[in-house]
Amino acid sequence: MIIISQPKLEVRENEVLVSSCIEDDKKHFRETIFYKTSATYRPYVVTEKADLFVLSALMPALFSQSDIRVEGTLSSDLKYALENGLIYILAKTYGVRPIKVHAERIETFEFGGKAVGAGCSMGVDSLATIKQHYIDDNRYGHKITHLAIFNTCEFGFEDANEANKLFRYEYSRAAAFARETGLELLYVQSNVTSLLNRYGTGLYDTCTLVHAAAFLFLEKLYAVYYHSSGYLLDKLKYTTQSLEHFDFILFDMCSTRNTKIFSTLATQERTDRTEYIIDDTLTKKYLHVCIKTIDDGPVHNCGRCYKCLRTLAAIDILGKLPEYETIFDQSYYKTHKAAIFAKYLGSRAADPFFADILNFAKQKGFRIPKMAYLLSVKYYLLLPAYMLGRELPNPRM
Repeated sequence: MIIISQPKLEVRENEVLVSSCIEDDKKHFRETIFYKTSATYRPYVVTEKADLFVLSALMPALFSQSDIRVEGTLSSDLKYALENGLIYILAKTYGVRPIKVHAERIETFEFGGKAVGAGCSMGVDSLATIKQHYIDDNRYGHKITHLAIFNTCEFGFEDANEANKLFRYEYSRAAAFARETGLELLYVQSNVTSLLNRYGTGLYDTCTLVHAAAFLFLEKLYAVYYHSSGYLLDKLKYTTQSLEHFDFILFDMCSTRNTKIFSTLATQERTDRTEYIIDDTLTKKYLHVCIKTIDDGPVHNCGRCYKCLRTLAAIDILGKLPEYETIFDQSYYKTHKAAIFAKYLGSRAADPFFADILNFAKQKGFRIPKMAYLLSVKYYLLLPAYMLGRELPNPRM
């Protein structure tokens, strides 16, 4: 049994922290898990119910086949979702027995938050969501009011110091972006990865539920939260590769009567999203897709990691490389273009992002280097290994 205590509020200097003691009587440990943000948002954090901690512990409970007992209050919204689909879908996907969630009290809450939030990682998806729901004409009645950066599981599981370093870097860039757009920026930090590591639950096993927990930490603030979907609706599938493949369904189940979580951009390919933001002045200044840890500066995309390369490919197809020389190191891409496209050609059946780039190139009449077709044989032969989860080698000439 995993036991979750009623959340407690604590103010430490300029931060407000909500914590719960989580105990596992099988593994014989107790640990205090917290979510925290700036003390400015103290009126908006939720201590009345343990929903965010139940979501945080849900995958560990399924992995360990342990029921959950809340020694406190669970909302009627989450209780219904857990018993009418959420646990069932996750258990079926991972091939485990459904668990039970018990609580001392089940209550209904009406908070009345009015803010509209969105993430501010400044990747393609993030900027496309901000452009659609803030910069462009507002067609939906929910215009973004607050941007957010989360340090819950996004910056790594193993090295907390490295995660904090990356968080500080991302937050400083997001703060500059927020100032330029006139939007408020907030952050949420948590030590939840300490709990997740005990059960061997990785980023892709938990990311969607932990994100939902972070949104509901500020349920009194948000009426709506826009989360950028990584995959198209017609590619939705229940898979252990990542909860992101069906986050459209999971976020709907994690929504409450107070906070509706929308999975945005689920009808647009990544290349379509890139084209949507490509001419925007803020994109040319702030676009950041790089997964490498690098120092801040104008050239803040390494141009070598897989995210940089696929983004540069889309920018190249659109004929916009010169306009992005100040924020991308393009030297590697330009000298290895044939090898990069060879990887996409030879592996398109295994990776939807590769297929998207090639379809986009065909649609735009982009000329793929002839050498790429010859080199693609290498990746085609390696495809069975890639389908088994092994990493393909980096492009070389």
